[in-house]
Amino acid sequence: MSRALLTIALFASVLLSVLLQSAEGAGADFSDHILQRDAATDQIPGLWLSDLFYRALNNFTLRRADGPACRRQSALYEEHLSNHTSWAVRMLESWDRYPVGLLSGNTYQMGVYDECVDIRYPLKGQYCLSEIKVIPPAGRDYSFKRTEDLDDFGNNHAWKTILGWADYQDQVPRNHFHWGICIPDGCSALDLQTSLQREFDEAFSPEQFKTVVRVDPIMCRVREDMYPYDTPYYVTWWIFFLLVLICCCATLHHLIRISYQQNTNENGEVPSTFLYEFSFIESIKTLLKFNKHDKINFFSTLKVMTMVFILYGHKLFALFSNPISNPKFMENIYLNGPAIIVTGLNIVDPFFYISGYIIHTSLSREFQKKKDESVWKALSIPIIERIIRLLPAYCAMMAITAHFVPHIGDGPLWPLRSWEEAEKCKNYWWTNLLFISNFVDVNHQCLFMSWYLSCDIQFFIIGVIVVYVYTKNTKYGIALLGTIIGLSISLPFIITLWTRRDGIDKFPLPSLLFPKNFFLLNESYRASYMRATPFFGGLAMSFVVERLKEKKVKFSQTVVHGGTLAIGTVFFLASVLRRCIL
Repeated sequence: MSRALLTIALFASVLLSVLLQSAEGAGADFSDHILQRDAATDQIPGLWLSDLFYRALNNFTLRRADGPACRRQSALYEEHLSNHTSWAVRMLESWDRYPVGLLSGNTYQMGVYDECVDIRYPLKGQYCLSEIKVIPPAGRDYSFKRTEDLDDFGNNHAWKTILGWADYQDQVPRNHFHWGICIPDGCSALDLQTSLQREFDEAFSPEQFKTVVRVDPIMCRVREDMYPYDTPYYVTWWIFFLLVLICCCATLHHLIRISYQQNTNENGEVPSTFLYEFSFIESIKTLLKFNKHDKINFFSTLKVMTMVFILYGHKLFALFSNPISNPKFMENIYLNGPAIIVTGLNIVDPFFYISGYIIHTSLSREFQKKKDESVWKALSIPIIERIIRLLPAYCAMMAITAHFVPHIGDGPLWPLRSWEEAEKCKNYWWTNLLFISNFVDVNHQCLFMSWYLSCDIQFFIIGVIVVYVYTKNTKYGIALLGTIIGLSISLPFIITLWTRRDGIDKFPLPSLLFPKNFFLLNESYRASYMRATPFFGGLAMSFVVERLKEKKVKFSQTVVHGGTLAIGTVFFLASVLRRCIL
């Protein structure tokens, strides 16, 4: 009996010990859960981001600015604001204190630009577009599981949407803001920057968050045109005025000559003179002239069709590169849209192909006719003629960009878009004249699109040499062209593989507003050694077509239509595969 009681007592003590240990473990687990939850809560600010902005900007003035003129005008503004004077209230309400749409990507709080800069008395309103970046404390993880459904945020905290999307290349960063603020014109960009930084530090420091404020002086605007009217501006203006005057006089003389010939019943065309080269009548006739027997008319049609896509692409690019309050449709395109919109930067390749094809057609006969010319003369004349044909319009566009464009527009982003471009053209125009602008850093390049002309001229010079060698010796010409095509294919492959960059250039969304900050423009997009294959592929195809014509080879309709269908199918499959890869 005592043994049984002893056994029961021992069993009860063991059971009680197990239960106590389980209870302690459960309590520890529960405590750990509470601590983890509290730690996670400590990482999230107690106030929402818009509330923190409002805390910093609700009563914002530049009363504590370093500049005495700024402090004096700010005091005048506060005095009139307390009396609800019209101009002061307009300055107050022309910009936002409480931002909306932050989760959807509305990172531009533009305010009302015209209401600000229309203030003229007793002081001028000055509109400044400031940059504000919210930086979380180091060592905190705000990442979350993102899906391709941009409306699927799950149970993620709203702050994670702001900070977790900061580094995605296919999303607009939610932690980088641009804020339009109206201040007196006596205040400088530095006054605004230091005052904003002070206010944001006071508002965000209790939450252990940091903000970085930047106000570029070029982004502070008043109503008056602030770009200088220098001597080159007036010289350029007079040059264009004289050109227009000469064209008008030549057109008037041409018109009088045509009328006189019609009144006197004289037959025949008006004799052409050098003066009529400036006549609008002659220019229009030349523009509308069509030779139905020209064998390369097909390429003119192809150019027009390609140009339509290029214009559409640039229009879409211009739309995407402007501040948008709800960029979700752009982000949907990057995630789920047609890949050709995202990766359609190679749309200019057909132009390179056509240029390569035409160069052999236009030059081979000239080289065959002039067999006794020296090599240097034969090679230099086509190059000089092409450059002279391009330079007048090219130089005119650079002059207009450098001296006229900054004066013809207005708005919050106008100085950023036009003034910097004008300064680049003033300082680096010579790189365009030498057709080496695609090798200059993109931040110093005059006319961003001029990279194409530089590549085209560089390809043309090499193409002239290849055609000349091919005309003189077919085998050497084919060997030279084959070597160049091999290099044009292998170099991009090796560079792409070595640097581990994307095989297809595509602009990330954060770079659309400032595309020149996209590093691949320097590394891949503009470099001629990365874009040479279409040009020399077109040149090789012209050699093939010439041989087929010599042998009088003709393809049947079945082969033509079947080949077109096969090429279209390959193109479609490549697009689908590219979509899957992306």
